[in-house]
Amino acid sequence: MINPESKFYGNPIFGKNCFFGSNVIIGYPEQTKLKKAIREDKLIEQLKLSKVVIGSNCIFRDGCIVYEGVRISNNLRSGHYFQIRENTVIGENCIIGTKAIIEHNVKIGDGVCLQSSTFICPNAVIGDNVTTGPNVTLLDNKYLDYSLSPSEGPIIEDNVKIGGSVTILPGIRVGSNSIIGAGSVVTKDIPSDSIYVGNPAGLLRKIR
Repeated sequence: MINPESKFYGNPIFGKNCFFGSNVIIGYPEQTKLKKAIREDKLIEQLKLSKVVIGSNCIFRDGCIVYEGVRISNNLRSGHYFQIRENTVIGENCIIGTKAIIEHNVKIGDGVCLQSSTFICPNAVIGDNVTTGPNVTLLDNKYLDYSLSPSEGPIIEDNVKIGGSVTILPGIRVGSNSIIGAGSVVTKDIPSDSIYVGNPAGLLRKIR
């Protein structure tokens, strides 16, 4: 089902039984192409855009925006008004909550649940079966200045659970089967099978 108020750029490919709500935008151009279009007084429809590929049984509720070059596998479920930036890859059976933001060049595995207002920075890698609480933030730059420090997104391994309002700093690796308590600030790598809590996050105990 496609709402007539939705817009599709670059002839995206999508599978069976997908739902696109009101004011959904699929295939929006990345920044450099948009700037070029403005300089040359071109319409978005005249740009050469990277194709979006979406699997079957995906739900895009009202106000969602997906940029060009995104690949999404089957059975995505979503809230409202989320954003996925260019060249991001998302696996099967994922959930993206309302107002979540996934920046460019992100890789997300299967069975991932990103609850409302989660922010995933550029170049982050998220494994399979990861769950975030609401308002989780993954950061990619130490100085908020890419001329001083390159983008280095965190790596979240499989089966990690991240509590609400957690912040994970650039370049951090969170080991598999770990849990991070709500409100924690993660400033160093977390080993597998561990529970970390606090600001800065410290080991509470190992998971047997």
